[in-house]
Amino acid sequence: MTFAVLGASGRTGAMAVSYCLRLGHNARGLVRNPARMPQMPEGGAGVFEAVRGDVTEREAVRNLISGADAVISALGPTELRTGFKVHSSAARHLSELMPEAGISRYVAVSGASLSVPTDKFSIRGKFFSGAAYLLTKTNRSLKNLLDDKRAEYEILCESGLDWTVVRPPWITPEPYRRDANITPFKPGGIKVRVAELGKALVDLAVDGRFNKQAVFINSV
Repeated sequence: MTFAVLGASGRTGAMAVSYCLRLGHNARGLVRNPARMPQMPEGGAGVFEAVRGDVTEREAVRNLISGADAVISALGPTELRTGFKVHSSAARHLSELMPEAGISRYVAVSGASLSVPTDKFSIRGKFFSGAAYLLTKTNRSLKNLLDDKRAEYEILCESGLDWTVVRPPWITPEPYRRDANITPFKPGGIKVRVAELGKALVDLAVDGRFNKQAVFINSV
């Protein structure tokens, strides 16, 4: 398979690309500066191609996904440069361009603070969700970021794509230990190892689990 990866130079995106290559898949990453792309580990059978461009540029996105079988978005949480519109811009471009390219599978990283109608929080979960909501309301940058991720989710819900939105908690720079725990309705923990998050994105893109769902993920 060939994966188109948004945010490939970030820590989560780089982990997803690395896992793709080790499995023998090919990956194409959209990066503004290819020199920032981390060195990929040797030994994998897959090939990586850096595609120069910006996710807010429609033609750059079209070029990235050409020939791909699935798309993974690991875009970072802070985008002051774009006025906190990067996630919704990507979703809007992809919802239009992926069907034209014959691609349906899309897996994207969002955030644990995003709530959706299907969530079923425990009392503890409601407490933490409420605390996160209050923090977001009092921090303009966090509010703008959450609004952007909510807009991304709403665009995907209205699209015809086979999407899955992954909502991680605190992402830690720890190595892989075991596959992460993925839960569709309520959060299961307070952190996820970045290597396990990257692997989960690829696994979900391949096996199609949790289609049209926003899921939580955590390390166990």
